[in-house]
Amino acid sequence: MEVDLKFPTLLKYAKTIQSDHAQNALKTMDTMRREGRFTDVILEAEGQQFSAHKAVLCSCSPYFDRMFQPGFVEQENKTVQLKDFDSTTLSTLLDFLYNSRITITEENAQDILIGANLLLLQKVKDAAAEVLIKLIDDYNVFSIRTLANMFVCAELELRANKYINDRFEFVSQSEDFKKLSLKDVMKLLNSQDLIVSSEESIFTSVERWILHDKENRLSSFDELTSTVRYSLLSEQYLDNLIKNNQLVINSKRCRQNIEDVLNVKRGLKESGDLSVSLQPMTQQYRRSNQLLFLQGTSTSTWFKIPPVLYDFEKSAWCTFKVTDPEAKHREDSTFVAHAGTIYCIEGQYQRYDEESGSTSIELSGQVYTLTLETRKMEKHSRLGIPRKRHQSVLLGDVCYVLGGSGSSSMPTNSVEYLDLSLPVEEGVGREWKQGPSMLTKRVSHMAVELNGSIYIIGGWDGQGMVKTVEKFSPNTNSWETISEYADIRMKSGIAVMDGKIYLVGGCVQTLETCYKAEMFDPESLQWKQLPETHFARSNPVLTPYRGKLYVFGGEGNSYGQVECYDPATNKWAVLSTTVKHFVNGFYSGCLIEKPWDFDVTIKDMPAFTDKVLSDVGLEAVRTWQTMWS
Repeated sequence: MEVDLKFPTLLKYAKTIQSDHAQNALKTMDTMRREGRFTDVILEAEGQQFSAHKAVLCSCSPYFDRMFQPGFVEQENKTVQLKDFDSTTLSTLLDFLYNSRITITEENAQDILIGANLLLLQKVKDAAAEVLIKLIDDYNVFSIRTLANMFVCAELELRANKYINDRFEFVSQSEDFKKLSLKDVMKLLNSQDLIVSSEESIFTSVERWILHDKENRLSSFDELTSTVRYSLLSEQYLDNLIKNNQLVINSKRCRQNIEDVLNVKRGLKESGDLSVSLQPMTQQYRRSNQLLFLQGTSTSTWFKIPPVLYDFEKSAWCTFKVTDPEAKHREDSTFVAHAGTIYCIEGQYQRYDEESGSTSIELSGQVYTLTLETRKMEKHSRLGIPRKRHQSVLLGDVCYVLGGSGSSSMPTNSVEYLDLSLPVEEGVGREWKQGPSMLTKRVSHMAVELNGSIYIIGGWDGQGMVKTVEKFSPNTNSWETISEYADIRMKSGIAVMDGKIYLVGGCVQTLETCYKAEMFDPESLQWKQLPETHFARSNPVLTPYRGKLYVFGGEGNSYGQVECYDPATNKWAVLSTTVKHFVNGFYSGCLIEKPWDFDVTIKDMPAFTDKVLSDVGLEAVRTWQTMWS
């Protein structure tokens, strides 16, 4: 019986269904592949064979789509040999083509990148490059850069170049650096993006490269040393090169270049005229990746000022939010940076008693550590003698804590030290030792390291201003008085630049802040008055950066304005920036090297960490899921 269904001309009712069979099709095909059903091609690598379906290969990989086109020999062959693959990589990528998921680890990242490049799997290639970015270190960065260049991984090559520029002092010690061609080394040394703490690193890297194959490379010494900016090196270092470095002694051209610079430096030194600059021979400082870690403090029990970071290159500030609730913002704390870690040597703090409503000054002697990556302040050790208004100086790997006063507020000349390079497992390496006492008791003094010695200047001895300069020599393990100066003060900012010690601000016995600035030459033992600053300050932070001095914070009338001193012009300038979270009080801080990917990490880390890695350099893993599944 036939039924005649009649429908209206206009369709009023319809239904569309969405099935998941398209997503499941590849999974079913993968099962068939493993069972050997309907496969029509065998891929072979390193003698191992893998059955597959041409339709799947061609639909997922442009490489296979082209290979199996009519006219190509592979189109007719049942077995196709892939000589550029190892069997493990081919198996991994073949699994990906069928199930659209791949896990890239530090063990397979390079092979996956090469294989994905051959199969024209761009997203897999990019994912492998992301893993390799996280695996870059001082020893493999040149190899990774070569790989990136060879396979046109722009982002990977960019990040490798950034790492080389940012950590040149470390990567130049690697074996891969010594194997670079002359052309590559010259290009690197001429780069305007190279970051070094001193021009000495450039000369040392040249010397290291030459000596790796002296017989064949010695003729390139003059060409390579032409990249060294000698005017930025100290007179002492240059003099030592001429007298003791055999490569320099045997090179007429190099020796003459150094002597020309030395003659100018010595001429200026003999004239004593700081208004005469090195401008005819001055060369531009290379980039620096240093950040200033700065901590202001107040005596308030409730008003706590967070530490801040200042990026000199960007002229930018950021609040350094410490994640640990145990973090303390102590008055008179001092800071040193060693191997990427900031050490905070605590000063005094006020404890508030809720029951009595009274406050008391307490000293703990606690030492904390802090890193830029973790932003976590952790207890490290404790001083033998808790103190305040002390100074801390790093001499190589050894941290010295000098003078100050204890709970009795009486000045002390005691010295404690700790080797920060020692292992710290199970408490070993965290015990502070007593060092030779200073010749004079001091608080609110100034201390700095220069040429392997510690210099202590000024301060208060409990009776009056200390007018002497003491020098500690680790070779003799003793102190000596090397200078007296009538205008020495306490609470000044102190810094070293170009072999000279600079003092800025401070206060005299009346505690009145001042505008004064001086330079002290430890070789000639001569003092030189500098132009006065624009603002009066005591307890500021003075720091060198690329041949200039910067002064931050302090108590006085600066209102947070930052000043800069240029030795070439012998003038102070007020910068347009002000200290973030400024308070009119005691400031302390230190310079610390910025991690090479610090800016990128801060921007990308929230989303990037979960996807890409679980432990940088150890178990870096990137799992990428395509939209096919």
